[in-house]
Amino acid sequence: MLVEDGVMDSYNNALLLYSIYCTQNERTGSEIKEIIACADHANHAIMTYTEFKNGIKYLLEKDLINIIDKKIFLKDLFKEWYVNEFTDKKRIYIFKIIERIKKFFITVDNTKEVIELNITKEDFQNGITEYKKEIKAVFNSINKKNK
Repeated sequence: MLVEDGVMDSYNNALLLYSIYCTQNERTGSEIKEIIACADHANHAIMTYTEFKNGIKYLLEKDLINIIDKKIFLKDLFKEWYVNEFTDKKRIYIFKIIERIKKFFITVDNTKEVIELNITKEDFQNGITEYKKEIKAVFNSINKKNK
């Protein structure tokens, strides 16, 4: 079954925004490596640079994020929506969250032109490399304990 690009883009953009939300630090923002790790945990796959780049551009165009020194910061619009949407929910599943975020995108009227993305493919690859090193260290630690 083929999935239309727009449907997959919507899913990837929602997953990316969710990953930024989960890894955010009000003072220091979200780092690429942390976003990659969260998205991998949620989706069981490491996103590609194209998915990341297109998603970041989309979120910038929707005026939902800022990028400062290659760190990503959420704007209040999404943070407030997320808190209102999911506070006091006892059980919520990742795919339900992603579906709700996709619907949230429809309600956002903000659009601004994004001229250039200052996060390069090399920056993204470095994030993946750092993430994989950390995962390998965890696995090695587990293997040592099991021996």
